[in-house]
Amino acid sequence: MTSDPTTDDKDASSRMPCQGKVKIQSYVYAKAAAKRRKGRQPYRCRACRCWHVGTRRPS
Repeated sequence: MTSDPTTDDKDASSRMPCQGKVKIQSYVYAKAAAKRRKGRQPYRCRACRCWHVGTRRPS
Protein backbone atom coordinates (compact mmCIF):
# COMPACT_ATOMS: atom_id res chain seq x y z
CA MET A 1 0.00 0.00 0.00
CA THR A 2 1.29 3.42 -0.90
CA SER A 3 1.68 6.23 1.59
CA ASP A 4 -0.30 8.65 -0.55
CA PRO A 5 -2.07 11.13 1.78
CA THR A 6 -5.22 11.25 -0.35
CA THR A 7 -5.82 7.51 -0.29
CA ASP A 8 -4.80 7.41 3.34
CA ASP A 9 -7.42 10.02 4.17
CA LYS A 10 -10.13 8.12 2.32
CA ASP A 11 -9.21 4.97 4.16
CA ALA A 12 -9.36 6.72 7.48
CA SER A 13 -12.67 8.45 6.81
CA SER A 14 -14.27 5.16 5.79
CA ARG A 15 -13.64 3.84 9.29
CA MET A 16 -14.96 6.97 10.96
CA PRO A 17 -18.39 7.16 12.59
CA CYS A 18 -18.84 10.57 10.97
CA GLN A 19 -18.63 9.16 7.45
CA GLY A 20 -20.98 10.95 5.09
CA LYS A 21 -21.27 13.99 7.32
CA VAL A 22 -19.88 17.37 6.47
CA LYS A 23 -16.55 17.93 8.14
CA ILE A 24 -15.99 21.48 9.32
CA GLN A 25 -12.51 22.51 10.36
CA SER A 26 -13.46 25.71 12.14
CA TYR A 27 -15.78 25.81 15.13
CA VAL A 28 -16.97 29.29 14.19
CA TYR A 29 -18.33 28.01 10.89
CA ALA A 30 -19.92 25.05 12.64
CA LYS A 31 -21.70 27.36 15.05
CA ALA A 32 -22.98 29.47 12.17
CA ALA A 33 -24.27 26.40 10.37
CA ALA A 34 -25.92 25.17 13.54
CA LYS A 35 -27.69 28.50 13.92
CA ARG A 36 -29.20 28.12 10.46
CA ARG A 37 -30.55 24.68 11.27
CA LYS A 38 -32.60 24.76 14.40
CA GLY A 39 -32.02 22.05 16.93
CA ARG A 40 -28.62 21.21 15.55
CA GLN A 41 -25.44 21.54 17.51
CA PRO A 42 -21.84 21.56 16.40
CA TYR A 43 -19.87 18.77 18.00
CA ARG A 44 -16.32 17.61 17.64
CA CYS A 45 -15.49 14.19 16.31
CA ARG A 46 -12.81 12.50 18.40
CA ALA A 47 -11.70 10.33 15.50
CA CYS A 48 -10.98 12.95 12.87
CA ARG A 49 -10.80 16.06 15.08
CA CYS A 50 -13.25 17.88 12.83
CA TRP A 51 -16.46 19.68 13.68
CA HIS A 52 -19.82 18.40 12.53
CA VAL A 53 -23.28 19.90 12.64
CA GLY A 54 -26.04 17.52 13.54
CA THR A 55 -27.46 15.47 16.33
CA ARG A 56 -24.72 13.65 18.14
CA ARG A 57 -25.19 9.91 18.16
CA PRO A 58 -24.34 8.05 21.35
CA SER A 59 -21.33 5.88 20.61
